Amino acid sequence: MKYRKRDKIRMWIRLIVCLLVLSIAIGFAGNKALVAGQHYMEKVKEDRAIAAVRKEAEEESRSIEESIQESIALEESIRESQSIEESRKEATRVKEIRHEYQVIHGDLTWNEAKEAAEAAGGYLATITSQEEMDTVLQHIYSWVDTHDEKLIAVWLGAYNLTGNGFNWVNGEDFTYSYWAPNEPNNADGIEHYLVMYKVKGNWVWNDAPNVISDAYPNKIGYVIEKEYEVD
Repeated sequence: MKYRKRDKIRMWIRLIVCLLVLSIAIGFAGNKALVAGQHYMEKVKEDRAIAAVRKEAEEESRSIEESIQESIALEESIRESQSIEESRKEATRVKEIRHEYQVIHGDLTWNEAKEAAEAAGGYLATITSQEEMDTVLQHIYSWVDTHDEKLIAVWLGAYNLTGNGFNWVNGEDFTYSYWAPNEPNNADGIEHYLVMYKVKGNWVWNDAPNVISDAYPNKIGYVIEKEYEVD
């Protein structure tokens, strides 16, 4: 009887000890699981935060890339517009033409003077206004003042081979003239070329044949006109 009672006590003690051990184990496992859960939640939060930062960075990168592409497109558009504007200005720009004149002495025919002027890079002078007439006269007076030789006649760049009026060699309209009285008269039907000659101290125009050296020996010249574009 005593042994049975003692065995029961031992059994209860063992049971209590097992329960205590089990409780401690459960508590330890619970704490460990709680810590693991906390770590897991923190890891989840951290991963979410990293993902959010990465997404924000990607969106910012895309925004920057889009801005760069827009800037490049804008620059290209500006360059294209500038190119078009420059082309338009170039197409519509009225180029200024500068004219230079040179007086040459020589007993040449009109045709010979025309060929010589063209060989020099110009053409026999064409006078289409009073202003141009005054300019050519200034060059003639200057040449006479600086040379011992005299000039009585100089060839200009106009001709009338058909009887329908004079034409300038460069195609300009023949609207201005400075004819001597009763000229042009196409005397003997051979005066087809324009000469400017000096009469009573004044330079006037006359129609003349191709050869005038017999009338003005060693006193003939011609005027070369050259054109230059000025930017």
